[in-house]
Amino acid sequence: MAFNVDVFGKCAATGVGSVPFTDTAETIRTAVDGCPEIPYLPQQPKNSFLEDMCPQVLEGFPGVQVDKENHRVWVDTSCDCGNDIMALIESYESGQIDGFGISRERASGFFAVLDYLETSSPGRLPVLKGQLVGPATLGQGLLDQDGTAIIHNPVFGELVSQLLVVKARWLVQQMRNVADSVVLVYDEPSLSALGSAYFSLDHGKVESLLDAVIEPLARDGVAVGVHCCGNSDWSVFLDRTDVVSFDAFSYFEKMSVYSDAINRFYDRGGVLAWGIVPTLELTDDITEDMLVDKLDSNMNSLAQTGIDLDVVRSRAVVTPACGMGSLSIEKARRVAELTAGVAHRCKAMYFS
Repeated sequence: MAFNVDVFGKCAATGVGSVPFTDTAETIRTAVDGCPEIPYLPQQPKNSFLEDMCPQVLEGFPGVQVDKENHRVWVDTSCDCGNDIMALIESYESGQIDGFGISRERASGFFAVLDYLETSSPGRLPVLKGQLVGPATLGQGLLDQDGTAIIHNPVFGELVSQLLVVKARWLVQQMRNVADSVVLVYDEPSLSALGSAYFSLDHGKVESLLDAVIEPLARDGVAVGVHCCGNSDWSVFLDRTDVVSFDAFSYFEKMSVYSDAINRFYDRGGVLAWGIVPTLELTDDITEDMLVDKLDSNMNSLAQTGIDLDVVRSRAVVTPACGMGSLSIEKARRVAELTAGVAHRCKAMYFS
């Protein structure tokens, strides 16, 4: 779908996935106050391992087992779970999501922001961004009782995408209670290995997995994106999503090779989420001025491939390179401050 760039674009700041905070007030300051144009729903994995991106979505998945003491989840494919399989399939096919939501225990960050917006926001938001784990990452990270990735099971592997569509529909419903437009991004860190000898899924399988979770939401009028914090075959994302979220600090040169696909992406109304603020790589000598100059230079370089510079600038949002959940609180605060500062400076440079 084509975005109104005044709502989602023009170098506005937003976030990516997780935060390291357990304090609700600080999460709200970061995800709402720090990103006033595009607030987002973060995960707070330090509250519970069940809020890590894979366990977060697994309530209702047939055969799932949880070991809270050892922070493990897996699927017992030998269990008698035919009724659970049918319930999930029926929910997916009918669009009825009762019983397949995400509990507060697994979504404390989501609910912190949603509750705040419902009780304290002066009105409905123009847009709200959410994020869930993607099907390739979930399907490879979730193992069966024998240690085999569940994506390779002919029955349970097919349920991964169906589960994620049901969870995404639930999340979109919550978001639409407080926002006029929603953007749902699937987090796919595993796809940084796409095409390597160590990656067990071929391009065709990855494309079918992404299509299976994108197309049902697109039919519901949801803008859908994919985030990958490493390098990847970016054409796989650019050819089928509304938002591509990437680590622009480390991988812009790799992304710029796909200028033809980026041009098609822009023609369809897509928006690039420029992860210009490093997270794990952030050092004391990295400054706001440096990041503004780097982003401006990268955007000009992309325009030199034949893409209109005004399009590049307007069809852009500014983000951290990746989620902040593994960072120290002090480092996460600095990442958030730099993201807001870079966005503010770029908006003033390009659109004032």
